[in-house]
Amino acid sequence: MAVAAGYAPWLTVLSAQHEQVRQSFWIGPLTRESVPKAAYTLFVDPMETALDDGQGWVWAGACAVVLTALVFRPVAADGLLFLSAAVPIGMAAAVSAWDTPIFYPRYFVFAQLFLLAAVARLAGRMPGRPEKWIIAAILLGSFLLIDYDFLGGLRAENSGGLRAAAELIVARRGPREPVVVCSPYFYLPMHYELGGAGCQLLDSGRPLPHFDGAAVLTPHDFISAAQAARCGARRIWVVEGGGHAAACTLPRERWHRRSEHSFFEPYGIVGALTVVEYVTAAGKESLRARLSRTVQIVRRSGGPARWRVPLAWFHPTSLPRESAPALCHSHLRPGRCRR
Repeated sequence: MAVAAGYAPWLTVLSAQHEQVRQSFWIGPLTRESVPKAAYTLFVDPMETALDDGQGWVWAGACAVVLTALVFRPVAADGLLFLSAAVPIGMAAAVSAWDTPIFYPRYFVFAQLFLLAAVARLAGRMPGRPEKWIIAAILLGSFLLIDYDFLGGLRAENSGGLRAAAELIVARRGPREPVVVCSPYFYLPMHYELGGAGCQLLDSGRPLPHFDGAAVLTPHDFISAAQAARCGARRIWVVEGGGHAAACTLPRERWHRRSEHSFFEPYGIVGALTVVEYVTAAGKESLRARLSRTVQIVRRSGGPARWRVPLAWFHPTSLPRESAPALCHSHLRPGRCRR
């Protein structure tokens, strides 16, 4: 009674949180497709998000066969395994049907342990020793094949993920150049990797769901596409991709795509992450003008190719316009450079 009295004042808070979760929850409602998807992600690929080839139903049927065989001529230990595997799944289905959807593989981790123990128990029921060894070898080979297929599907060898994308931005980003992240899934990690300076989340115009980080974000964390297009910087970095990503549309008469680089998180989480570099039209014209002026200076100099100055020195973010001719003239052999 004392414990119940202590929790009683918090019942209103619990009710409010429960209602908030019901209105905006990241798990979808329980449907017919939820069962095969949960079975497949639980035993084969935890990162699989879509199934269309019927493999999920095969694994769901295998689970049903194991549980059914477990209650055939059971002993007390068999009953314990059956209840430990079936009760969490059944309760999750009941809660999802009547209240909040929680039918998701991560909530079946304990049930998965007892399902695997049930498979071992059924293998141990085989009458002869050779049959037991054969079943054990088949199970071990199947699980090793699943692990091999899972590891082969990783894309980490050519990716680096979000950290590599942040390192690219840090290496090439200039002072006061904004970074616009389109997805709330990537915003907080990118904000951390960049130190928070000039990194904002693109405002989609819709309220941000609670499970996407709304509780820890403030109005200063958001920027609209119109605000990004009107910024005073000559270059903008846009991080595209990710779950619930908004589209960052910049006016073409002012902004031009200069480059884009794609990265992949390990396990293929939420697809590709693309870093797009936008520059202003003025910056693009300035680059062309500087390259044209450099070529003219080198042609007038009449010197061999080894005297020519690398064109990379005249990147629009590296040197002012008036210093380019003087620097080029100073690196040519005296007496050979004619203005």
